[in-house]
Amino acid sequence: MRSLSKIRGSLLGGAAGDALGYSVEFLSYDQIIERYGADGILGYDMTNDIAIVSDDTQMTLFTANGLLLGRTRRAMRGVDKPYEGYLALAYLDWFKTQHRIRADARHRPCCWIYHVPEIHHRRAPGSTCMSVLENRNFGTLEHPCNDSKGCGGIMRAAPIGLFFDPKDVPQNQIDRLGAASAAITHGHVMGWLSAAAFVHMISRITYGGVHAADLKDLIFETNAAMSDQFGADRAEPMCALLRRAVRLAGSSVSDLDAIRQLGEGWVAEETLAIAAFCLLRYPDSFGPCIIAAANHDGDSDSTAAVAGNLLGALLGAEQIPEFYLDSLELRDIIEELARDLWSDCPMNQFSSFFDEDWSRKYIECRYEPE
Repeated sequence: MRSLSKIRGSLLGGAAGDALGYSVEFLSYDQIIERYGADGILGYDMTNDIAIVSDDTQMTLFTANGLLLGRTRRAMRGVDKPYEGYLALAYLDWFKTQHRIRADARHRPCCWIYHVPEIHHRRAPGSTCMSVLENRNFGTLEHPCNDSKGCGGIMRAAPIGLFFDPKDVPQNQIDRLGAASAAITHGHVMGWLSAAAFVHMISRITYGGVHAADLKDLIFETNAAMSDQFGADRAEPMCALLRRAVRLAGSSVSDLDAIRQLGEGWVAEETLAIAAFCLLRYPDSFGPCIIAAANHDGDSDSTAAVAGNLLGALLGAEQIPEFYLDSLELRDIIEELARDLWSDCPMNQFSSFFDEDWSRKYIECRYEPE
């Protein structure tokens, strides 16, 4: 059964981690200390009193919109196309926001969030995503589009684990969609397999009754699931990093030194391992978790976003301190998509019930600000 608290917590938590880490994404740890003091960045570096988010949150929202678009087409028209096709269309809409392309007769967006003005801000988009989407050179698991294992595939995948209930959709199919969603732009095995593992973890936390005491077992279960589904040899580089994250989380090694042993997070398996380490070390404390995930030499916004997705799902939205949410950019849109993921499409082609608001968003693809 879907939990609105967990879905809200994951999406808001990811955005909060993203906003914290975005200010220091391209700074070394020494530069972070020089700018923010001995403890590093501890709170948002605001822009016009807003905690702005990066492409990580933008693409996560387009993932959610793409899933809901696909579900609505299935319910209302019986169109049983693979969800990754809708995700590719959603990412194309995101790509056009990065160029501030206005909707007109030549470009009819399929995502209602395309029309949200705040989405049309370029926030250091990943070059791999931009290149693939510009050329429409979409990849699949069977036919990779490149050999990239950057974190651009994993950082946007959380809605997949939040939306599908394993009672309705087999867990291995949910995991595989996580992999396929990343393979649209990232062809290296680590680029998409790490996304599958992340989706598996999000799904198990959201639907599997996983608590803080179960997290270590969750990591080992995730490794086993990825090895079984995709092959032990292919999964081993990621699995080894996750095992190291478990060991480091239970050791006396400092957060920074532990993260340095896991990498910098520019590639997907390192992003997941750093996020898992922070989750394991701070399973009850949202602030310390994303702060640890942001204060290092690497891709601070992605590692903190993924950590925030995981811990937000575990704790639920009510356990995220309000000061992380008050000034968060796009909060209203995040909340709306979270509610839609939770409620699911309320209509079908055989029912007389009609939801005007849902139709506006997921059939007509329009946005009407309040």
